[in-house]
Amino acid sequence: MSARLVIAAPRSGEGKTSIALGLVAALAGRGLSVGSAKVGPDYLDTGWHALATDRAARNLDVWTMGEDGATAAFSAASEGADVVVVEGVMGLFDGHRTGAAACSTADVARLIGAPIVLVIDASRAAASLAAVALGFATFDHRVRVGGVIVNRFAEHRSRASVSDAFESIGIPVLGWVPPADEARLPSRHLGLVQAGEDDVAGRAAISHLGELVERYCDVDALLALARSAETLPPAEPTWACLRTPGPTPRIAMARDAAFAFTYADNPEALRGLGADVVEFSPLADTALPADADGLYLPGGYPELFAERLADNVSMRESIAGAASAGLPIYAECGGMLYLLESLTDGDGRELPMAGVLPASATMMPRLQRVGYAEATLVASGVLGEAGTVVRGHEFRYSTCEPQAGAAPAWRVDGEARGFAADNVVASYLHLNFAGCPQVASAFVAACRAHASARHDSAPVADTSPRRPE
Repeated sequence: MSARLVIAAPRSGEGKTSIALGLVAALAGRGLSVGSAKVGPDYLDTGWHALATDRAARNLDVWTMGEDGATAAFSAASEGADVVVVEGVMGLFDGHRTGAAACSTADVARLIGAPIVLVIDASRAAASLAAVALGFATFDHRVRVGGVIVNRFAEHRSRASVSDAFESIGIPVLGWVPPADEARLPSRHLGLVQAGEDDVAGRAAISHLGELVERYCDVDALLALARSAETLPPAEPTWACLRTPGPTPRIAMARDAAFAFTYADNPEALRGLGADVVEFSPLADTALPADADGLYLPGGYPELFAERLADNVSMRESIAGAASAGLPIYAECGGMLYLLESLTDGDGRELPMAGVLPASATMMPRLQRVGYAEATLVASGVLGEAGTVVRGHEFRYSTCEPQAGAAPAWRVDGEARGFAADNVVASYLHLNFAGCPQVASAFVAACRAHASARHDSAPVADTSPRRPE
């Protein structure tokens, strides 16, 4: 696989995302083909990576994807790339709770055999930064810290004590990046603003970060470190062995500013399993794509576009009608909110949604739930057999109260979650199909069965000879 680097830090907030995006831009500016990935389940950072590279960015989340899924995703990120930049999550050694699958940035770096560059915020320390770096470099002998980037180091300060301290421990300083508030990426309640909301401003911010990295970092040394990684063989997608023959079902997947949170592996898994995935916009289109055999509603920011979604009555009616007619539907988080009877936004306005699920939701001022969840499918349906176990992630600011008699989709730690019907599964849970290919396979099979039934019921043209009039 490609040359590769992991951009990590002692903790969140040190500047990993800015440095990673700046390095991607700097390398691309040198004419290199750059792949990228993000450790963990985050959607927003990968959106910025995709904007910077003009290619799909991958998530490498061992807890939800397993080692095989993460390795395959990295292999996909490497395809056609000269170098891959991987952005870490939280602190280098931070991951899931004790006893769960190893899923820290260090674990991913070990898995893909990548050297690590540690980004350290120098705004409130000097020589002590070297002690921090030494601790991280020696904490786990299975990973290699190949250098540090000293971030937010004011240009009027003397580098002498800091550089001497790093020289004494043998860890090279590969960059001295000053504070750059003008390059700060915009954010909101879930984290960064989606990269695609303003491509022009987003590309300008990335370009500026690239100039900072090119000017204040030793890009040649960073590239040489990336090229020092050992060669890895390519890995097949986890769903490769699950494809079965049959008609090609057409799956409509929502994709616009309101529904942009989907892992790159998800539509690829559906296509790899034999489906034709067609993107549409619940904001702009008037109806589902013609001849859809399934509907996938990813998460996103429907609360920011609730009024526009409510005003698009024809789309809401199209989805409700398709659900009533038995169309297989899978919805995650924001996609689930869109299927409810109503959504109360942050301004207290209750707005009608598609009316497929017997519940309403309300946006709250504080985070309601964040974290991993292991879930068991309650009843057999479009995602597979009852008892199927998956690992996913939740991040939400809304609450949702099902009406009496609503059937749950999942059971998590004994608690019922989400909604299920014969042809619908919807919940707050985000799934990466690389980690649960059997679920993707079951959904494609349900859509294929719908396609077969639709073709069988189509009227047959009368080709018998007719008597001339």
